[in-house]
Amino acid sequence: MGGTGGSGSGGVIGGGASAADSGAGASGAVGADGSVAASNGPCDLTGTWAAQRINFANVNNPLVPGAQKNSQWYFFDVIQKGDDFTVKRGVWCGDTTTGDATINFSSSTTDGIREHMQLSGRRGSYRVSGDACALDLERAYSVTALLDDDTYLPGVVLPPGRIAGNPELSTLPPLPTKLDDPGAQDWDGDGKAGVQYLITDSPIGSGVRHAVQRAWNAAAGQTPQSADDFLVTATYDFEEVALAAEPALFSSVAVVRKGAPNRMRWKRVAQDFEQKDDSDTCKAVRVLLPHTPLPRDAP
Repeated sequence: MGGTGGSGSGGVIGGGASAADSGAGASGAVGADGSVAASNGPCDLTGTWAAQRINFANVNNPLVPGAQKNSQWYFFDVIQKGDDFTVKRGVWCGDTTTGDATINFSSSTTDGIREHMQLSGRRGSYRVSGDACALDLERAYSVTALLDDDTYLPGVVLPPGRIAGNPELSTLPPLPTKLDDPGAQDWDGDGKAGVQYLITDSPIGSGVRHAVQRAWNAAAGQTPQSADDFLVTATYDFEEVALAAEPALFSSVAVVRKGAPNRMRWKRVAQDFEQKDDSDTCKAVRVLLPHTPLPRDAP
């Protein structure tokens, strides 16, 4: 059973955001001291943000028909000039999946991915559009537990993962399929290539999968002006190969669920929200923007 991933990676499928997942309007960003941050204009992202990307998928196995919902979290420090913005500093803050099974990373796996996931330099635009704002976050490519040069992402600019022409993943070189393939890396230091997915609460029990992954993600949509908490539509794709799994059924990986309400939430936070240690900042992001679990029997 595969996580929806896209790291580097929702209720009833096809429905809107649940109350816990949604957010919009100029709610203000609360800092550790109770201060509230303000934007620099009606369509200006300059400042610090907690973000959550919510993706949906299905397992690519007819024997495992369930749905999956995945959350990935980020911390962004953004600077905007005119209509164009750049992520001055970005931190990948982890990943969790619920639905047909619960899939998580250990702390060592999360730390290993964060070390490799370079988000700084990602660009986009945020501009006035009538009485709203239009956000367009560029497509960014990433690999997980793979050589992070251009072996599996030809022509990539690292960071932040830009490839001219936005090629589809299916047109890129094939991923490794064996643990001893030199292209597969052990990012979490557990002695096996691939990152370790910890699988629980499935119909067949618990287990682990060691996998490599390649993905891209982007986001776009309209928000209210001066919004400090908003949702936009997210788009993504990913390819995953399980190099080993115990039990063997856990080698089944996930695929993007077509037509699902993938989305990305941004919530402005005050400068003092960021901690000295990235792991502490990420804990705060995940508390601020919690994952709403998808029931195992969701269609």
